[in-house]
Amino acid sequence: MGMKGKRLKSVRLDGKKEIHLRNCAPSVAVFFSYPTLIMSHFSKEKVREKMLEWYNAVLFRQYPLQIVFEEELDNLAPSVQALIAPSATYAKPETLRSVEKFLRRGGTVVADQRAFTLDEYGDPQKHPLKGRIHRLNASEETSGEALRGILEKNKVRRYGTVTALSGPSLQ
Repeated sequence: MGMKGKRLKSVRLDGKKEIHLRNCAPSVAVFFSYPTLIMSHFSKEKVREKMLEWYNAVLFRQYPLQIVFEEELDNLAPSVQALIAPSATYAKPETLRSVEKFLRRGGTVVADQRAFTLDEYGDPQKHPLKGRIHRLNASEETSGEALRGILEKNKVRRYGTVTALSGPSLQ
C-alpha cells in the first residue's frame, strides 16, 4: 500500500516527532488521567514514564491509537477495541462508569495495578469497577511486552504485520 493520497498528521510526545495516518480509525485508546497527573505531585507516581512506556509499546507494534481524556471516554469511536490506562490511579466516579460502559460493549481494558482504585480526592472508590480488567504493573519495563501480548490475544486490529519466512516457507 503506497502513501499516495494519504494525509499525514504530525504528533509530538516527549520531544520526538511521530507520524500517524490521519484517516485510519484508532483501535487502541490510551487514557490520560488528569486527576492522576494532579495528584502525582503528592503521590510521586511516575505518570510521564508510565504513559510513554505503554504509548511506545503500542505505537511500535503498529496499533492505530489515540490519546483520550475523561470527557471523551463516553464517546469512543466504534473502531476502538482496547482502552489502556498506564497511569490512572485517581479517577472520578463518572470515569469508572464510562470504563464499565466500554467493557459492556465488548472492549478490552488493560490498566496499571492501581488504576481506578482511588477517587479524585485520594479516597478509595465507593463503587469499584465491575468487569474484566487486565492488570499489569506499568512501572515495570516488561509491562509493555505483556500489554502487547494482551492486545494480540484479544485480536485488536493493527495497521499491518510483517512475518519473516523461515524453513519450508522459503522454498
